[in-house]
Amino acid sequence: MTLVAIVVFGETLAPAAVKVAPEALKSPSSTPILLAPEFAKGSNFCIQYFILDGIAKSSLLLLGTESYIRSRLKSLFDDTPRKIKRRRSKRYNVNWGEVFPETTIFGVAAITYSCVAPLVLGFACPGLCLYYLSRRYKIRNLPVDSVDTHGRAYHVSLQQILAACYLLIVFLIILFAFASDGDATYTGPVCLLAVLLVLCIVYHSLLNRVLKFFGHFTSGDLIRYDIPAKSSYNPLTRIMSRCVFAWMKKFQRVENNAKDDCEITTSIDAEWEKYFPPCMIAEMPTLWVPRDSRGWSRRVVEESLYLESLW
Repeated sequence: MTLVAIVVFGETLAPAAVKVAPEALKSPSSTPILLAPEFAKGSNFCIQYFILDGIAKSSLLLLGTESYIRSRLKSLFDDTPRKIKRRRSKRYNVNWGEVFPETTIFGVAAITYSCVAPLVLGFACPGLCLYYLSRRYKIRNLPVDSVDTHGRAYHVSLQQILAACYLLIVFLIILFAFASDGDATYTGPVCLLAVLLVLCIVYHSLLNRVLKFFGHFTSGDLIRYDIPAKSSYNPLTRIMSRCVFAWMKKFQRVENNAKDDCEITTSIDAEWEKYFPPCMIAEMPTLWVPRDSRGWSRRVVEESLYLESLW
């Protein structure tokens, strides 16, 4: 939401208010006429942002210079083999915290400014295509981040896209209200937009319910199918619930087939030792000690046998 506020309000409303404020104080009735061209000028920033950021980011992702330079800088602070291994294993990982916010701000800005300048959507489409082409290889073939979000980063991105829909409707309501100036012909569009805003709120609540369900109950074993549906549900909720249960039945069928294909056998010792550190359950390696004339090697072997008997 901070990025939305910076792009939408910081680049459009704030400059427009600063430029229009002196003239609006002299003639308040001409404020809508003065604000209209300033809103259109704000779309120029979005068009430049889509072109420059899309080309620059996609080029950096394809070349991999950012991750290479970052890895080189971090290598200066690696003083142990464990740190070196950890850095090399995480060098090309895909971080969902970097993927979704970039595409989300693209979608939010494009949807919000589409009411003022529809040409923004035409420039946003190539920008998103460049993002997709540059990130497709990394998402498909490289390991993801060690922090598993269980899909919640995608859920948050969907909810942030709806913020663009809210801003779009509110912008249109404000523009029609300013343009009316006492004219009754603009009352109809304002009422229709108010109804659309209510429908958007209802859809948002249904989406939050479905995303919350998938976020907390991802396994089909947690669902009981013998419970009858409540009669108090409205038709939209009932349709959404049926779709959700159909998807979960399909997931449970796939999960059961996977369990049948690969049988997992465990023992009591394995269950007990799975929480131990690796150094405690690892097999003792074979040590080769060269024999010396002073008897130090024999002493080392005797002490090792004594420690092995204690272990």
